[in-house]
Amino acid sequence: MPARAASYLNPILALHNIESRQKESALGWGRVALGATVLLISMLLIQFSPFGVGMEFQFSYAALQLLGLTMLLPLMVHWSARAIRPVMDRVGGSEGALAVDAMIQSPRRSAATVGALMVGLMFVYSTAAYIQSYKNMINRWTDQMLNADLMVSTSSLLRSTSYHFSEDLGKRIATLPEVKHVQDVRFTIVPYHGDTAAICAIEMDTFLVRSENAILNGNKKTAEALLPSGAGVLVSKNFAARWRLKAGNQVHLDTPTGPLDLPIVGMVEDYRSDKGRSLWSARSTSAIGMTTRWTFWTSC
Repeated sequence: MPARAASYLNPILALHNIESRQKESALGWGRVALGATVLLISMLLIQFSPFGVGMEFQFSYAALQLLGLTMLLPLMVHWSARAIRPVMDRVGGSEGALAVDAMIQSPRRSAATVGALMVGLMFVYSTAAYIQSYKNMINRWTDQMLNADLMVSTSSLLRSTSYHFSEDLGKRIATLPEVKHVQDVRFTIVPYHGDTAAICAIEMDTFLVRSENAILNGNKKTAEALLPSGAGVLVSKNFAARWRLKAGNQVHLDTPTGPLDLPIVGMVEDYRSDKGRSLWSARSTSAIGMTTRWTFWTSC
């Protein structure tokens, strides 16, 4: 497009700075107002728009930000160049002054270069932020939820559909002199809203001691009162996000022995399911007619 525009340009006019004659269109207040409005709208949408699973259109908010910043960038380049003009004149000499003057006289051309560099850096920093955030999440999850010294399981996935431990094995492990504490854990998969959900039945008394800061978005005293008796349930944060649940809502399960409704007393971080489907309860899975799979978490 620039080459095509240059082919229609009068050679005499090419000796003049065409862009400086179009300064008002590049730095006009109408353009600035529109850019600021688009940028403000995108920031408000990011701040106040409810997020949820499957809402991919929210990625368009980033496009609005880029559009708003693109409109404002020529003016920002122009002001920045004028601000650093005295410094560049002293530090960079004639070359520095000429470079800044070129930015002042051609803000749109300079903005295109700066904008391309900033978009590239944006992807670099956003990717780095994502990686660091994911790393922090995994470290926080393992420190809170998987902090036993030893896990005795039928498979590397902490569950098996073909072989199950008996409760007696946990008692035998507890008798070993090197073992201070054994915590029984059972997993099972149940139907839930046309899909499936993983239920983790765990001894909540010891869980609350081992992972005292694991419960989120709930009243700690209420959770400590209801969880050990099986009168409440914890859900993973991704489960809550997927099904739009929060503390205080009821979880309904259709079990072989009839419907089961339990209140959500808090949330935990649990990322073992890529579909976000973990429920944590002290209620025994065998009590609702489900196949059990034993895993023992021990502290040595």
